Parts: sequence; C-alpha cells; structure tokens
Amino acid sequence: MSELVVLVVEPSPATTKQIVCNLADRGVAIHSCETHEMASTILRQTKIDMLFSELRLPDGSGLNLLAEALALPNSAAFVAISARTSAEEVAELWRLGACDIVFKPITRHGLLAAFQRAAQYTLNPHTRLPQTVLATADEQAEDNSKSQLNLTIPLGGDYDVVQKHLVHETIRRFDGNKAAAARALGMHRRMLYRLLDR
Repeated sequence: MSELVVLVVEPSPATTKQIVCNLADRGVAIHSCETHEMASTILRQTKIDMLFSELRLPDGSGLNLLAEALALPNSAAFVAISARTSAEEVAELWRLGACDIVFKPITRHGLLAAFQRAAQYTLNPHTRLPQTVLATADEQAEDNSKSQLNLTIPLGGDYDVVQKHLVHETIRRFDGNKAAAARALGMHRRMLYRLLDR
C-alpha cells in the first residue's frame, strides 16, 4: 500500500505540532497549513487521503472545507477538530460524511483512534461503521494523567447513536452537570433528557 497523505488544517502551531508528532510514526506524509484558503490550494494541487481540520478557521469554516473536499474526484477522509461544537454541526458533519470529531485538548489516544477510523474509511470509502481502537497501556496512562475524557466521537452508523454519544461526552466534560451540557449543545434541558432516555 502506498504512503497515506494527510493534510492538517489548524491555526494553532502548538496543536499542529502535537498532531504531526503523534502521526509521524504512522508512515504518512503530512502537509499542514493554517487557513481555509491555503487548504483549498493544497487540496486542488495534491491528492490528500485524510484531512484533519479545525472547524473554526481564521478565514472560513471547516464545514465548508469538508464540502469542498467532497467535491473533488478523490475525496479525503475528514476528521474535524474543535474545542467545542453544537449538535447542529455534528449533524452536518455526519450528513456530509465526516469520520470523526476530535475535541481539544487533544489526547494521543483520541487522535490515533480518529486516525485509524479515517484510515479504515480511506481503504473502504463506503464504510461508515465506527471502529474500536484500543490504546496501549502507556498511551492510556499518558491520556489519563491529562484528562479522564475520551475526546473523540466516531461519526459512523446511526445518527441517533452519534447524537447520544455527543450528549454523554458533553455531560462528562461538564462533570455531570446536565444543565451546563444542554447550554453548551444549544438545546433545552428537556430535549437532552429525552435523548438520554431513548
């Protein structure tokens, strides 16, 4: 199999460096840029297998970049990166065919889980099933020292499952505070409780 080509679109140099360092041993060629305009140029000039993009870029939206990438003959597997997202954005990412969302602060395990799901998509673009990825003991210990959260949401399978996963992760992020989670997701508390009761 030929080397996979990854494009990282991220305004923060520190986050770009973290992603590049964590993917460096995966046998991939990595390009990086900071803006939507630069990413568009790279996408037109280079065949990209995987696209990791921040949803909030200085000159545009990661959602628009995803739509642009999908319009190309060989669309790349798309992984969204974000510190926060709304239920509407998750729905749109899922509808467009993104593989995953990795939340900041990024953990090594979360990033590699998203990478492996994107690699699975790259091998078989018609597969939208989430793949389980197990962390090594060292990776899990490293992540647990920074955060107790699994900050990645696989966007495969049924949307109800994806939405419920997002709600659970958001509640965990707010230490079990469902009212704060509902506000962060832009939904009424009753709607959040209904989703949890399904």
